[in-house]
Amino acid sequence: MESQAHREYVLNAINYIKREFEVDDSQINADLGDSSKLPPSVVDGFRADVYVNTPKYIIIGEAKTDNDINNNHTLAQFASYVKEVKSFDKERHIVMSSSMAGYPTIRNFIRRFRKINDVPNITFHTVDPYKKGEVLL
Repeated sequence: MESQAHREYVLNAINYIKREFEVDDSQINADLGDSSKLPPSVVDGFRADVYVNTPKYIIIGEAKTDNDINNNHTLAQFASYVKEVKSFDKERHIVMSSSMAGYPTIRNFIRRFRKINDVPNITFHTVDPYKKGEVLL
């Protein structure tokens, strides 16, 4: 069972995705700890918190609590998500959502991850409760 904070971060990611990509609820698979449509397992068996696959986009969203950002599990998840989105010939996006306090750590994590991994044509986004989202270039 995920924490209430984690659920809020998942909802923040969903709201960002709906707003930025103009997708509706029927196109979103999300793990909200209830009877929502669960995302499929992706490469290496991980299940993202949010998964959107439309004719135009493949979007994977992951929510992270402050103490669950810089660790081997998160690195493995993101490597898996990159493999998943690279398998599609459409716009590829990975969205990471966290608290305001965790936001700088998320940004640094994504920047480091991009430097050491092959992530061609994948756009990374960060979402916090107040900034409404940022594209990391």
